[in-house]
Amino acid sequence: MFCGQCGKEWVEGTAFCAQCGSPICLADMKVPATSQTWLTKIIALIFLLCSMGLFFASTFNPAFSVEGRGEWMGSYCVLLGWLGMITFPPAGLTWLANPASAAAWITFRVPMASFVFSIIAVLIGASFLLFIGTGFPIDEAGHTAPITEVHLGYWLWLASMVVMLLGNGIQMIALYWQQQRRRNVP
Repeated sequence: MFCGQCGKEWVEGTAFCAQCGSPICLADMKVPATSQTWLTKIIALIFLLCSMGLFFASTFNPAFSVEGRGEWMGSYCVLLGWLGMITFPPAGLTWLANPASAAAWITFRVPMASFVFSIIAVLIGASFLLFIGTGFPIDEAGHTAPITEVHLGYWLWLASMVVMLLGNGIQMIALYWQQQRRRNVP
């Protein structure tokens, strides 16, 4: 067991912590990290790397087709999709799933924040499906053509967000179990 104030290991049989002098109360004691904590971190890292790998793979595949203009590659969508927020609202706003995904990756060590960013990314990314059949700007003159279908690049992109969400969900469940176990320590 460890002191609830400073984290120093408690010497059994003493009433006060040898490090900070605070009174020892079993309810405040911290349970040492177990292999489950270590395993949870490894699993979260695996989900993070899989999510990033899927995202990277999506850039090398066509994302969607526009009638009369062919397929649009995922790399083009990621690099220049931010322009769609100006020229193609509201569908162009789905590009915002990219920074939400990046925020989920950056904050993956803070499970709650990463979980929230992952939910936002999945919802925004999936909303692109609502715009199939709607007009998509195809030139500077403002002419539009409908989006006819989505391709593998889009599904890999969306899967990268879902994988991160699942990884964060597993991490959140593991943290909940650890907190429950700590509360039940005699």
